[in-house]
Amino acid sequence: MTHYFGIRHLSPKSSSAFLAFCERHRPDAILIEAPSDVSELMKHILHTESKPPVCILAYSTDLPVRTFMLPFAEYSPEYQAVHWGLNNGAYVEFIDLPSDIFLAFQTDSRYNNSGVQSGESVYERWTYAAAEADFDTYWERSFEQLQDDQFALAANTFGESLRSLDEVTPLHLVRERYMRRKLRTAEQKYSNIVVLCGAYHSSALKDGEVMTDSELAEMPRLKSSLTLMPYSYLRLSTKTGYGAGNSAPLYYETLWKNRLEPSKARIDFLSSVTRYLRTQGKAKSLSDTIDAVKLSFALAEMNGTHMPVLADLRSAAVSVLGDGELSDIAEALAMAEVGTTMGTLPKGVLRTPIQDDFYEKVKLLKLEKYCTTTAQTLSLSLRENTRSGANPFLDLKRSEFLHQLVTLEIGFCKKEQLQQVKGTWKELWSLQWTPEHEIQLVESFSIGETVEAAASYAILAALHSSSTSKDIAVLINLAQLCNLPVYSEAVKRLQSLYSDSQNLHDLTETAVTLANILSYGSVRKTDIEPIKPLLSQLYLHACMILPTESCCNQAEASKVLADIRSLNSIIFDHNALLDGSHFTRALQTISSGESVNPLLSGTAFSLLIEKNQLSDTQIEAEISLRLSPAVQGNNAASWIEGVTCTNHYALLSRSFFWRSIDEYISSLDEEGFMRCLVFLRRAFSDFSAEEKRDIFKQLGSLWNENDQEVEAYMAPTLSKAELDALARLSEYTFDD
Repeated sequence: MTHYFGIRHLSPKSSSAFLAFCERHRPDAILIEAPSDVSELMKHILHTESKPPVCILAYSTDLPVRTFMLPFAEYSPEYQAVHWGLNNGAYVEFIDLPSDIFLAFQTDSRYNNSGVQSGESVYERWTYAAAEADFDTYWERSFEQLQDDQFALAANTFGESLRSLDEVTPLHLVRERYMRRKLRTAEQKYSNIVVLCGAYHSSALKDGEVMTDSELAEMPRLKSSLTLMPYSYLRLSTKTGYGAGNSAPLYYETLWKNRLEPSKARIDFLSSVTRYLRTQGKAKSLSDTIDAVKLSFALAEMNGTHMPVLADLRSAAVSVLGDGELSDIAEALAMAEVGTTMGTLPKGVLRTPIQDDFYEKVKLLKLEKYCTTTAQTLSLSLRENTRSGANPFLDLKRSEFLHQLVTLEIGFCKKEQLQQVKGTWKELWSLQWTPEHEIQLVESFSIGETVEAAASYAILAALHSSSTSKDIAVLINLAQLCNLPVYSEAVKRLQSLYSDSQNLHDLTETAVTLANILSYGSVRKTDIEPIKPLLSQLYLHACMILPTESCCNQAEASKVLADIRSLNSIIFDHNALLDGSHFTRALQTISSGESVNPLLSGTAFSLLIEKNQLSDTQIEAEISLRLSPAVQGNNAASWIEGVTCTNHYALLSRSFFWRSIDEYISSLDEEGFMRCLVFLRRAFSDFSAEEKRDIFKQLGSLWNENDQEVEAYMAPTLSKAELDALARLSEYTFDD
């Protein structure tokens, strides 16, 4: 005899009712709706060292990688069914389509649900008819509180009703034909069979067409493989994977563990909310918990059930423990409903080579304690120089490994910003492990059997598709951070490409990246010698085209200004390698050029002062020329902005500069003043308070006024509206 037992995936009542059914009927075979090729993996999931939630992951071995998941919680009916079958000598088999067919269906228009009607799903329509807020609440109120012997009939009837209201998709039909095929084969060997399947399918599997050999042979398939991975309740709550999930997996675990004492499950839930609130410093007493429990049962009675459902418990918690404010207890509810539970698997279970490599590296680098769902920080010091011992240069190796994971876009680690400005020997990382990261790891197996090999492949692929020197420089930097053998190949690629670039910004960005590599090359213990001639040549090339690029409009000037600053910084950091005279000659040409953008000529002039390349006589002559009445439009104001954007202290002591600015501004009419105000505002906006006080002293001396009176006049307290208006000024650019 064949029995059809309809369930809802990840339903505690489905599990307890099915176990009770098996105890009464003692089947000799259990057939389960799940991909037929994963049956052999269940022995690992049921291992004594395994702890749900765990997941079977199918993935395609060719690019692009596609994945298919089959997660199990302790209260999953499929998990409990296999457990009962193996413990009681029953034959257990999964009977749904193999995972390689499911993977192929993801892009097959015949089976990827393209024929499903738009609008509300049948579950949404049913929920609306039942006057419930969501389907989870409807299911819990209508089915999770049934007696075990009532469940099977109710679930099967419900599934048949759903099917009568729904448009059955081609995917459902082909799956059911395949499951009937497996069922008919089993009926030839076993006389007492129970079929565990979604309630939607239970009525359809009794009768109907069976998939033929030729139809099975024509099914699309993808070359694929299977692996196991720990799962988490957080992932399960997102309703992803085969059979979806549920929104409150930890709450359902509480129902499962207290299935013989259902009232205790509700008390435990609200008690856990109270305990969490106490850990957050919120004073909640035992009497508060008791009041919340009483209210939840009262709400259940009002809704026609003898036990509160999760919606009732939430309402009671908000009313009593949150004093009516959901925001005050939202985190506590999330911890009680979802939690941070993550499953485990024993060592040596089926995994891809890259997974094995990852976990070996994690153990070797002492990172095991960071593989949790709780985010933790890790500080690394790359200056450590421990050559002795079992694990020398531990932090450096950790850094290389974490950068390899970042290269593969595996979200286990994230590099955080440090307060240090130039230091390159210290790193701060945030680490947090989730099942999503395991999936990302498995997907990387398609390009390498180890983390290092996959990261090398990823960089090589990017290297071959990159066409600009700055992109290749970034890859060189990444290869160095990861300590990958592709570092030398990336350097050669840049050597063959950089000379073709005539783009100043690309050249400068490339040079900045290479300069950074040189700065911490010794810390990284990589060969930086090939970088030195590259940086020298890029620097020289940039200096040669800088004057021409400085003859530009106002919109382009800000980009060139950034390039000038970058080149100046590179020379400062690597003066022993780079000949600064090339940059100085470029600055001299820019400073005196008639067609050069005034912002850039002012910047070049200021840098020449900073480098002691101009005498006081030359400085005064240039200032007089630039701020003379003959200078038209906004050129003078823009030049002032350029002068003030570098070394403030070189200007503060030069009274001639401030006298010239004062005379220039005094010569403007009202319209001219308003037009140059934008530039003047930007010019002095980044001066510090102390520097501004020095300016007020200079002006006080010029005007024969007291400095404090000048400061009070020049720097009044502004209203928010005035500050907003000034901020908007910086957005404007005037053309002559």
